[in-house]
Amino acid sequence: MNACLKAGVLFSVVLAKSPAVAAEIAEIPEDTWAPVTYPGAVLDPDTSQLISDAEVDEIEYTAFASTKKPVTARLVVRRVRDKVKTEELFLIWRHHPVPDQ
Repeated sequence: MNACLKAGVLFSVVLAKSPAVAAEIAEIPEDTWAPVTYPGAVLDPDTSQLISDAEVDEIEYTAFASTKKPVTARLVVRRVRDKVKTEELFLIWRHHPVPDQ
């Protein structure tokens, strides 16, 4: 990734969910999420249900922070409502982090 940054190349990578990523996602203010409606429904890999809407936002994230070459980029997050838990008092969201540079 550092080579891409040095060369000015735009790139995307997918992050695994981790406590550090979850902590950054939790810092995103609730009122900044933007709704997205897909033109066609897509299959949710976790629930096998069709979904046609989501919300997205971004936050700055530093990957590899404990190494000699940390990489800071924007972390784009998509969240979808957990349709399995519809009776909850508060909305339950599933987050999908996707860093983008």
